[in-house]
Amino acid sequence: MSCRMIDREDSPCHLCSQTSTWRRRKRATPPNCPSSSRCSGYTYTNTYTPGGGPCCCIRAECLSNEELEDVAEDEEDPPTWLYMTVWIASVAVYLNGLAGDFVHDDISAIKTNPDVLGTNHVSRVFFNDYWGKPMADPSSHKSYRPFTILTFRWNHSLFGLHPLGFHVVNVLLHSCACLLLTRVLLRLFNLSHGTVLSAGLIFATHPIHTEAVTGLVGRADVLAAITFLTAILTYQRAIEANVSHVRQDSLKVPKGRNCGPVEAISGNGTAEWEMEDWSNGGSSSSSEGGGGGGGGKGKRRPRTYGMGGCYECVAKEMAAATTPPCLVCVHYYSPTEESCCCSEVPGGNGLFRSEGDARAREQDCWKTAYQNESDLAHEKCDKTQEPSEEVAGDEEERQQQCPGEDEIEDRDEEKDWIKDEQLWVGLTGLVAAVGTLCKELAITSLAVCAAWDAICHRKHLKKIFQKHPPDKISEAILRRMVWLCIMGCIILTFRLWMLQGSSPTFSEQDNPAAYASSLLTRTLTFLYLPAFNTWLLLCPWRLSHDWQLGSIPLITSPTDVRNVASVAFYVVLLGMLSRGCIVKGEMSRVTLLSVAMVVLSFLPATNLFFTVGFVVAERILYIPSLGWSILVSIGANRCGRYRAPFLLLLLILFSCRTLLRNRDWESRATLFRAGLQILPNNAKMHYNFANLQKDLGNPALAKHHYREAIKLWPGHPSAHNNLGTLLNDTDEAEAHFRLALKTHPQHARAYYNLASIRQQQGNRDEAVSLLEESLRHDATNKDAVWALAGLYREAGRKTDAENLHLMLLGARPSDPVVHNNYAAFLHTIGRGDAALRHYELALDLDPRHTVALINTAKLMRTLQLDAQAELLYKRALAISWEAEVGESLGKLYLNTGRLEDAGDILSTVIRQNPEMLSSRVYLARVKLQQRNYLESEILLQDVLDQEPGHKEALFQLSVLYTQTNRTSQAFLVATHAAQGCLAPAALCAHLHAHYGDLLKDRQEIERAMESYATAVRLEPSLTHAYINLGALYHTKGEYSLARENYLKARSLDPNNSLLQENMEKLQRLQNLQHSSSSSSSSQTHHCLGNS
Repeated sequence: MSCRMIDREDSPCHLCSQTSTWRRRKRATPPNCPSSSRCSGYTYTNTYTPGGGPCCCIRAECLSNEELEDVAEDEEDPPTWLYMTVWIASVAVYLNGLAGDFVHDDISAIKTNPDVLGTNHVSRVFFNDYWGKPMADPSSHKSYRPFTILTFRWNHSLFGLHPLGFHVVNVLLHSCACLLLTRVLLRLFNLSHGTVLSAGLIFATHPIHTEAVTGLVGRADVLAAITFLTAILTYQRAIEANVSHVRQDSLKVPKGRNCGPVEAISGNGTAEWEMEDWSNGGSSSSSEGGGGGGGGKGKRRPRTYGMGGCYECVAKEMAAATTPPCLVCVHYYSPTEESCCCSEVPGGNGLFRSEGDARAREQDCWKTAYQNESDLAHEKCDKTQEPSEEVAGDEEERQQQCPGEDEIEDRDEEKDWIKDEQLWVGLTGLVAAVGTLCKELAITSLAVCAAWDAICHRKHLKKIFQKHPPDKISEAILRRMVWLCIMGCIILTFRLWMLQGSSPTFSEQDNPAAYASSLLTRTLTFLYLPAFNTWLLLCPWRLSHDWQLGSIPLITSPTDVRNVASVAFYVVLLGMLSRGCIVKGEMSRVTLLSVAMVVLSFLPATNLFFTVGFVVAERILYIPSLGWSILVSIGANRCGRYRAPFLLLLLILFSCRTLLRNRDWESRATLFRAGLQILPNNAKMHYNFANLQKDLGNPALAKHHYREAIKLWPGHPSAHNNLGTLLNDTDEAEAHFRLALKTHPQHARAYYNLASIRQQQGNRDEAVSLLEESLRHDATNKDAVWALAGLYREAGRKTDAENLHLMLLGARPSDPVVHNNYAAFLHTIGRGDAALRHYELALDLDPRHTVALINTAKLMRTLQLDAQAELLYKRALAISWEAEVGESLGKLYLNTGRLEDAGDILSTVIRQNPEMLSSRVYLARVKLQQRNYLESEILLQDVLDQEPGHKEALFQLSVLYTQTNRTSQAFLVATHAAQGCLAPAALCAHLHAHYGDLLKDRQEIERAMESYATAVRLEPSLTHAYINLGALYHTKGEYSLARENYLKARSLDPNNSLLQENMEKLQRLQNLQHSSSSSSSSQTHHCLGNS
């Protein structure tokens, strides 16, 4: 019969406390079974009892069909089908989430993170936080996860910024975590395949995991879970290295004993048995068992064991009276051999086996037998002689008979297995360190490993606490615990060092309970939050990506009904722990490890050791749900015949909820709408939804939700700030910016927005002060740097402006935006060559940076490199078709005389973006140059119908009227357009110059001169205005002013023939003035040329 050992507490020996319980595997109706209709097999209980002659206490117990089915499963080979089922389920439930976009935290952690995009050098990954900010930055979130960022960077290098590639990797990593959980259960425990499968499927399909799997930033939690489970498996090898040596050492027996044939209990040969490994949680330490699947479930070769009494050895040893009260034979007995080599079993039956695998049951018995080192030495030395009373009583003679080589060999063997043990413990620490660099929660794997070691060796720990002399196992336990503590301290020290001297700063909206003034409120709320998280695991129906700002009201009174849930949670938790500690056996170990995985991995999120920046975070529950899935699976076993229907219904519900939840993560819109439906009283939900509507161009809806957020949380600084940016009323906007600063005095954006208002009001000094304050709180604010540098430049402080850009460049040397902004500044101050170098650096860092491409193209235009500018515009359009870029390319074609190309691309822009009025104006200019005046006028009138004050449309319409000899209409339109036109400077300069031409033609010389003066003041490079202004001074006889304007024009356009002609005439007049006292200005009036 083929049997395996199971863990039971049936009739232990009162001296050695050993009980061997055996379960028969093959279906058979036992004789005289009182319930043969339900019974399919036996349970044999072999109990060793002291004293007397040989005995065999065997008791038969009935097995029900259900129990026998579980036993039958264990006979199968490595469960490939089990792994495949779990893997398929873990992938299938997330297939509909692969089409999701970058949402919520994905945008800042991936889409705009320079460490992911590759714009930062790869070494910066190890000095920046999860969001790309330097860890030394006081505003850093301090979440240090470089290995996770490296996986994102690898993703980007392979697939670019396409969400599909990121989603596929996340799902595959989740499936790996599910497979590792299955492996842990098979490796550590002797559970039925059904229990292991149900635990794996529950974890694979649990809806709480959608934030960690479908939400891309949750990859950190998945990677941490993978390393968490790997650390447990690695540590198990360390435990086995110790147990294997102790067995081999304790099972060394005298050889050369001649024993007669052994009669099996069945009377017809030997029986086949397998033994469960109790000392390390049920896993086998043999090469076959260790590699196949563990826990008595791996691939094992059949082993033949004998069950019967070796009577010759028993009689001799009983006569010698030197043997211990309880021994178990461990050597192989073959029916084909005439003799065996066995040890003595006084008062009981021998157990013979072929290999040293899974000998934990014998261990305690042998240790009891050999009371000290001298007994072991005697047994090892006395290989050829039968034991006698003389030898047994003479301790010194035994020690003298022992060869020294054996002792040396034993010490060498001990050193070897200690090295093996330390190697596996060290690898456990390394895996935990890697996991901590994926996410901080992975460090709790060391605590779980220590808990597992304690669970496996409760007896030895009890002896240690009772101050008994330590044996080898106890010494190994203490040694492993010390190494775990050392490695944990090293990891924690490094992690604290990476904070760079400052802790993360959180606000009241991040964790309201932590900022509550009442100790009672903080205590009750923090005690309730673990119970609430447990409820999310039990009933994951109301899920949300954000649980801040009113989602969970604070518990301010002991009479709050939620305190009942807190009490119930802790009572159940303590009950499970106490039962696991009191009850012995397989289920005890499973329960205790599962509770340890739940509790210890969740401890960092409880605010017990430090304040965290969230109330509830669903992705934090990814690792604790490992233990929770195991608890549900073993709990379902108590449902009896309802177990399968219960698990099937649970898995169907979980899978459906996961598929539905994946759809919420498709886009920002679906995620925020789902959040509003679940938590309508969450101010953060309204704030996020308002941001979305603002980005989508729905300002009215955005303002509504900003106001709702402020209504729910009056002190929400970002809601006040963002609402202020949408308001047309300057006073109301300023009031909101002030409120934002009142609740959050370091709000850099609020200072920047206030500065923008002051700049619009012309109060440049206060604007400068506010921008400087903004940069004091956020020195890397690119918008503030750009605005302040512009004000410095306008005030003539070009050096200070450049220093601002250089300071930002030093802080963010790998940011293409910073290089682009600095290049734009250099361009404005006339340093085109330096600007071009920084534009090229920006494009080297990010070849797809469209703003840098466009700005470089504009610089190329000023350098008369039109071909290069055209290529850059086309590159930008190939990356992303944007109406502004198409318009810029159309302007390039227009200015270079390629009117057909300009008309084609501008028509395309207008067709795709009908609201682009500027493109209509440029197309009207194309038609005007093509002398298609009617179409040009229609386009311009259409623009003015939509925006009557459109300056450029008025300017071009006036030009059109001038060219069609409708000078009166041209003058009226130009007068309307030029009135108060100061910005944009270039457009208004040309408009004033055109208006001056019309005034000059109407002989309104003074007004014409004023208009020309305004033009050159707005645009100092406008040659046309300088020439005409000089000509007017020339005609008035103010030769010095005329010459001054001519010289300015010549510096801009030295080859202008009209200018050269006018300057020659001016020179002749000045020469005549010196030679004659008569004035000739009136005679030259009609001879001057005008530009």
